[in-house]
Formats: sequence, C-alpha cells, structure tokens
Amino acid sequence: SDEFFVPALEEMASEKHLNLTMDVAGATLMAAGGSAPELATSIVGTFQESAVGFGTIVGSAVFNVLFVISMVSFLSKEVLQLTWWPLARDSSYYVISLAVLGVFMGVTSRGEIVWWEALILFMMYFGYVILMKYNRKLYTVLTGKEYVDPEDDGDSKEDPTTQRTTPESSDDICAPINNVSRATRAYYTHGRWP
Repeated sequence: SDEFFVPALEEMASEKHLNLTMDVAGATLMAAGGSAPELATSIVGTFQESAVGFGTIVGSAVFNVLFVISMVSFLSKEVLQLTWWPLARDSSYYVISLAVLGVFMGVTSRGEIVWWEALILFMMYFGYVILMKYNRKLYTVLTGKEYVDPEDDGDSKEDPTTQRTTPESSDDICAPINNVSRATRAYYTHGRWP
C-alpha cells in the first residue's frame, strides 16, 4: 500500500487536484480507502440480514486504535513524531459519536437505526471533516499555541517567531511512544537495542 495507495492519495489531495490539507485528506480519502473492506462487509451483512453491524464497527475501531498503531510503532524504521492533539481530537469526536449511536440504539429506536438517525450519523461524519478543515485553528483557540504538524518538512509558510509546540516539549504525553520508536529505530539501524 505504501508504493501505490498513499502516493495516489497524496497526489489526489495535492494542489493540482483537490487541494486538500493533509488533515482533511486523512479524514476523507485515507479513511475511505482504509475502511472500504469494512464498509463492503457491513453493506453485504445488512442486505443479507446478518448480525454483522454495530459490534463489527466498534470492534474494528478498537483494532485500528490499539493494534494498528502499536504495530506501526514497533515496526517503524524511523522515529515517529507524535503529539497529543490528534489523539485527543479524534478520541473526543469518537466518544461523542459513540454516545449518539448508543442513544439511538438504546433509547430512541431500541436496537435499530431508522432513516433519520442514519442521516444524523452521516452528517456527523461531515461535521468531522469540517472539524479537520479547521483543525489548526481549533488547536490555536483551545491551547493558545500554533499547531505544528510533526510531519511538516519545514517549507511551510509559517512565521518562525510564533510559539510552537514540538514533540520534544517537556509536557508531551507521547514521549514514551517516541522513546519506543527511537529504540526501534536503533534496533533497525544498529542491529541491537540501545
């Protein structure tokens, strides 16, 4: 997938085509591409009146958050620069989404999703895409600092005098993950654990 999928999405999101920020591209193109098999399984399960559904979707999210992220960290040959913001932002939105889904499944229509509930859930996805569009502004409003993506390669048009948050800051809650990534990198480059 690294050879074709990711470069294709980056090209589609580039200024030459859709002109999307990497935040919005990740929330739309990358998410759709990565979730296509799950979506197809859910659609088939729905029309076959299978039990595939709520548990599959929630279980898949847990798998993506825990297993995929841990494997990427363990197997990465480079240091992964992580910050607290994407985890806090996405987890907060996910908790709200699960709460709404729980209210729909347990209170308003007991065990099923009716058309207007599905429409609300669908619109919540577009709310997430809009949140991603204004991700950096939201971070600035909530923290008073300018958000700096650890993946930025330094040729952005930001003012270098503005206050920045970097993954190496002392209040970085992802420091243990960065340390694991550094250890993994040392293993791959030197053939031994530090």
